[in-house]
Amino acid sequence: MGILFVPTLFTFLWMTVFGNTAIDAIMHHGATYLADAVNSDVSIALFKFFEHMPMGTFLSTIAVCLVATFFVTSSDSGSLVIDNLTSGGDNDAPVWQRIFWALMQGLVASVLLLAGGLQALQTAAIASALPFLVVMLFMCFGLFKALQDDWLKINSVQQHNTSVQYAKTNMTWEDRLDVLVSRPTHQDAQTFIDHVATPALSRVCQVFMAKGIVADLVYLDGRVRLVIASDEQTSFAYGLRIRAFSLSTDTEATDETEEAYYRVEVFLEHGGQYYDVMGYTEEQIIADVVTQYERYLHYLHLSSAEYITEGN
Repeated sequence: MGILFVPTLFTFLWMTVFGNTAIDAIMHHGATYLADAVNSDVSIALFKFFEHMPMGTFLSTIAVCLVATFFVTSSDSGSLVIDNLTSGGDNDAPVWQRIFWALMQGLVASVLLLAGGLQALQTAAIASALPFLVVMLFMCFGLFKALQDDWLKINSVQQHNTSVQYAKTNMTWEDRLDVLVSRPTHQDAQTFIDHVATPALSRVCQVFMAKGIVADLVYLDGRVRLVIASDEQTSFAYGLRIRAFSLSTDTEATDETEEAYYRVEVFLEHGGQYYDVMGYTEEQIIADVVTQYERYLHYLHLSSAEYITEGN
């Protein structure tokens, strides 16, 4: 949402404030020189506009800094992308290679400016943008398919329900209530992961491997994660992570010194599920993994059926 709409909103804000102010200055305050500046040399029009405003020198200084920052960051980003593409996706490509592409960008721009000035540079930019238009159309289609797949993934998985798990275990409702009203410490949560969750996931991992399914148990920084690889589809992942919440507001704690209680929440491949498994037994953890894996298989079934329908 941020990538799609925040830059667009800032563009609308820029065009509205600067554009409408300039139009008002030309139509109602006799600043016709702004229109002349745009017609003669659009590159200086912004600075002519600032001369019409209070603190024009200060605004022009800020504009120069912004323009310089824009060019530097754009060149750096462009060099990084080209470097990654030409190195086959290697994120650790040599530094000299990235510097080479940055220098090449500057060299091409300089040659175009010397050959025909700003007009030649603008013409080259427009000409090179035409084939990229086709790429953008494919990107729009890819984004649509990705959003469609996300919708399918979310809506094919029902809301979490622990009734089956608890009905098949020996935990009484009084014990469950004790868990719900408790305020576990970080040590309690870590002990639960070490002595209950990890052995449970290890048992599930061993069963998957015994059935010839590639599975792996990853334990890192107090988190434990069961991963089942898939060659053609998104891998299945069932992870448990400790999260801190403020005692005063029941929102996620951001300050380490803040008094907090801790939850052990489930994280799947597509994100957190926002439910706590603290207090579960090993059998309950296993039942929850099997439930989430069943929903994962249901998603794969719906996804494959949709592609088959589209293909027909």
